[in-house]
Amino acid sequence: MSGPSLFTMEWWLTVVVLSVALNLVAAYLKPRLDQVGGRISTRWAQQNAQRAEKRETRIEWAGRSDMNYITHRFRAVQARLHGVGNMFFAVLFMLGGTLAPHDKLPGVNLSVGDSAGLVGLLALALGTVRMMHGMTLDNEADAAFRKRHDDP
Repeated sequence: MSGPSLFTMEWWLTVVVLSVALNLVAAYLKPRLDQVGGRISTRWAQQNAQRAEKRETRIEWAGRSDMNYITHRFRAVQARLHGVGNMFFAVLFMLGGTLAPHDKLPGVNLSVGDSAGLVGLLALALGTVRMMHGMTLDNEADAAFRKRHDDP
């Protein structure tokens, strides 16, 4: 048997000393961790409330007139088109990255192809964010339309 034995006094003393030390550390850290968690939770709730308030403000603005509704809908379409454009460039960069030479650049551990691929991934991420923003604006425009035409 190569490890420590359960029947030695050294093993039991080590276990007792470590458990007492961990208990003291946990008792010291618990209130601080609770404070940090409480602050994060409070901030999160405040940000969610602010986002909901801003969303309601945008919906109310879009529902005031047909021109505001059309403007809001146009912004949604515009955001989606930007997203599609970013995704198009992402595909071009990724395609260029696969076709480009993969010789390492001097002083950098990346090749031209690797760099183009990374730019393509970033463009894809940005395109996805813009598409999601366009969907959010579209949902807000729908909510404004329903609110305006369903309310007596």
